[in-house]
Amino acid sequence: MYSLNLLQRVTAGGKKILYIDGLRFFCVITVFIEHFIDYYCDKNLFFAENYTVINYKYIGSTGIYLFFSISGFIIGLPFIRQYVYKQGTVSIKDYFIRRLTRLEPPYIILLISLFILQVFILHTKSFEVLFPHFLASLFYVHNIVYNEGSAINPVLWTLEIEIQFYILAPVFALLFKANKIVRRSCLFILIFFWNNINFIHFEFKSLLGYL
Repeated sequence: MYSLNLLQRVTAGGKKILYIDGLRFFCVITVFIEHFIDYYCDKNLFFAENYTVINYKYIGSTGIYLFFSISGFIIGLPFIRQYVYKQGTVSIKDYFIRRLTRLEPPYIILLISLFILQVFILHTKSFEVLFPHFLASLFYVHNIVYNEGSAINPVLWTLEIEIQFYILAPVFALLFKANKIVRRSCLFILIFFWNNINFIHFEFKSLLGYL
């Protein structure tokens, strides 16, 4: 049991919702399966022509939607406790410092390492071309500025969306300060609006597309 405890994450509030980690594992494995099938289809023509098998690769999209839903739940839960149940107070300062100290160091190291690798070692891209993309990725706005995944590391698009939501979450949470009727009316309007904007075409994956 001690060895299993070493694998558990330590949360800021000291409270763990264990089944959330199980759902996150499901998200990871579905995305892995999609990418595996995607890669295998490129190598195996017979496999690629099998429509039944191809359909299974879209399970990864389900995993991504579920992952964002989980993140929204975890991020929003402290604000719901504060505004709805009057349990504790969320420190906005600690809220952002916690994110900066947990995420920024490895993220910045990764970006710098990949930038150096591509520009100075592999020489796949020039400094002048890649540096603006580096800055956009550094501030989590590459998908907004360039309407495409990061040129440094394309898979970072999911992290950009999550950080953008993380920044806006305290603003969204103000809705819970309203009384029950106003809160439910606003939520109903927002849900109705987002379910009926199919006419809007998001060329690349954006925060608006996943709200």
